[in-house]
Parts: sequence; C-alpha cells; structure tokens
Amino acid sequence: MLASVSRALPRRFATIPALRSPTLSRFFASTSAVLDSSMKDEYGEMTSSGLTYTHPTPFTLENTATIPHASLCYNTYGTLNKAGSNVLLVTHALTGNSQLDGWWGDMLGPGRPFDTDKYFVVCCNILGSCYGSTSPRSPNPANYGKPYGIDFPDVSVRDTIALQFHCLSSIGVKSIKSVIGGSFGGMQTLEAMFHSSPKLTVESAIPIACGAEHTAWQIAISGETLTLRDERNK
Repeated sequence: MLASVSRALPRRFATIPALRSPTLSRFFASTSAVLDSSMKDEYGEMTSSGLTYTHPTPFTLENTATIPHASLCYNTYGTLNKAGSNVLLVTHALTGNSQLDGWWGDMLGPGRPFDTDKYFVVCCNILGSCYGSTSPRSPNPANYGKPYGIDFPDVSVRDTIALQFHCLSSIGVKSIKSVIGGSFGGMQTLEAMFHSSPKLTVESAIPIACGAEHTAWQIAISGETLTLRDERNK
C-alpha cells in the first residue's frame, strides 16, 4: 500500500505550486523505487487457474438480488476422507486468489501447518473477484451478455461464505476442522463460524488481523487508499 501511495503523491500534489520542485520529484521517485524493491507482492503471480463451481440455481444474495450462474474458482490440496471431515478451509484477503500455494505456500504441504497428509485443504476465490469467480467482468444475462460492470450487485461477506459452503457441499465436504484467514479472510472466517449448520459444521476457526466490524476510522482509511489507487491508474 505504501508503494501505491508514494506513486500517487506526485500526481496528487502536482496541483500545489509550492510542492512542484525537482527536489521533491526526486524524493518521491526514489521513495517509490525503494518501496517497490522492498515490498514485493506476497501473492506472487496472480492467476485464475483452478477448478470451478457453478451454483445450479440462481444464487440469492443477502440483499435479495440474484446472480443466475454464480461461480467460484477454487483449489484443493490433499485428499478428502470418506467421512468428508478432514477439511481445512483457508480464506484469502481482499486482493487474493484461490491459489493458496502461491501466497501461503510455506504453510502448505506434508508435515506443515496445512498438512496435506492429514487434511483436505480448500481455498475458494471470493464472489465478485477478478480471479476466476463471477464478477463485474462476467457476462450479464439480463443485458445481452455484456459485462455486468456497475450493474453487478453488492455482495456481502455472508454471500461469499454461503457460496463457498455450497461449493464445499458439492464436492462431498460434511464438516470443516477449521477455517483460517487474515484481513478480509478473517472476516470470512468469522462469518463461517455463524454459518455453521447441521448440513456443514465448522469445528473451529482462526480469524487473523480483523475485527467484528469496521470502525469509522477503518472505512475512512480504506476510502483514501482507493482514491490514491485510482489516481495512480489514471
């Protein structure tokens, strides 16, 4: 995020006469270069590869809107046992994808925390993401197959967890040993605890770096970050 801010600052401050100077330009350029070299994206190369689950009927969102062919991209690691109960569900952060091996790969594998000799590890891409799931870039059946764009309905944390649970049920999962995730993944983890039902139980959860709700301060900071990102992309 800091790298994004540093690149956006020259554009934002270029309209202030007192700040238009070669010295400041060199400062911002050097700061951006340092941050770019020291803050590599922990997700690595982002792709949408994986399996695809498509909900068999129109998927109704929490706000009562529907998505006719809601789909999720997901990846699995390890083997599901006959009882469908040796499952770890790992939820990704807002800008992540379903390729768990690409961003938490050091945690995944035999003898590691996400032990693929013991567990069937699943990671689903969130609904609305651009990494293989139904999103604003997907064709809208109600508009002659053109991309949804701004007509894509609002999606809640509950919606994305509900669709993930449908996905898990479709591949034979009966219960989840633990749900683990950080940031927006942590919010999904909290929601999964409340979404547990007799059809698909959640035995434990590890929410990381998240709160039960957003404060006004968090909302303001998130809005400012998006503004700086948009200015950077102009």
